[in-house]
Order: sequence, then structure tokens, then C-alpha cells
Amino acid sequence: NVQTTTQNITDFKFVVNAGAQTFEIDNINISVMTNPLVNNQPAASQSVCAGTSVSFTAAATNGSPSVQWQKNIAGTWTDITGATANTYTISSPVVGDAGSYRALYTNTSGSTPSNTATLVVNTAPVGGTVSASTSHCGTTNSSLREHGPCGPVM
Repeated sequence: NVQTTTQNITDFKFVVNAGAQTFEIDNINISVMTNPLVNNQPAASQSVCAGTSVSFTAAATNGSPSVQWQKNIAGTWTDITGATANTYTISSPVVGDAGSYRALYTNTSGSTPSNTATLVVNTAPVGGTVSASTSHCGTTNSSLREHGPCGPVM
């Protein structure tokens, strides 16, 4: 990210000598605007269960920048409709919401993106094979029941 600042120069005097004439402009105020500075980055990675609310937060300074959250879809950063606040919340994420997100801050001088935040959305197991390394959503106390030919095996 580019680190920039706003500078104000006051009481500047401009003099042009053109042959026998001198042109003078006094008391010029110059403001130099710079790109936004993202000073609060979103968490690099979040992992949630499907249906569990998740939020990304970022912030920037320099020239009161506006913000637009974006999702990377097939290699292209795409604006998320209505996501124009420092915090973007997905209230009930589904597996299709998994991916890379960022905030793009813009002022009159240009734009600066935040760091990328990655979202992983896990689903609850529905059946099938479960191993010790399987990530799943559910209660914190899990048990595994197997059924044999004569009934449940505990």
C-alpha cells in the first residue's frame, strides 16, 4: 500500500519576470491531496460455519475516502452491491460466499485497496465418511456412532 499524506502550503508567492514586466501573485494556498491510506486492515482469514454471521472491517484516512467492498470472482475484483461501509457483514453465508474479499478506498486523488481477506465457509456433515481431520460445523461436543448389523456400536 502507498503511504501518503495531505500537505498544505500557505503564503506562497509566485513571481514571473517577463522582460520589463513583473507579474506577482501573492498569498497562494496550495493543498496537495494524496491517495487514501488504509490504516486498519481486515483479518487475513476467517473460517465460519454456513449460516453463521461473519464481518470484515477496514478503515482508511486522507481526504475522507469512500469505500467499496469487493470479492475476487475468477480473478477479477467485483464490487459487492450495497457494501459501502467500513464493515461488510454476510449475515448468513453459504459455501458459495467463500473466497477473497477486500475494501477499495477512493478519494479525489485515487484509490487504495486493503489487504485481501480470505473467507472459508464450512458445512455441517450430512453423512458419509468422517475422519479425525475433517472440518465440520456443529456442537462443540461431538460423538461418532456406527451401526453394525445388530444395532448401534458405541
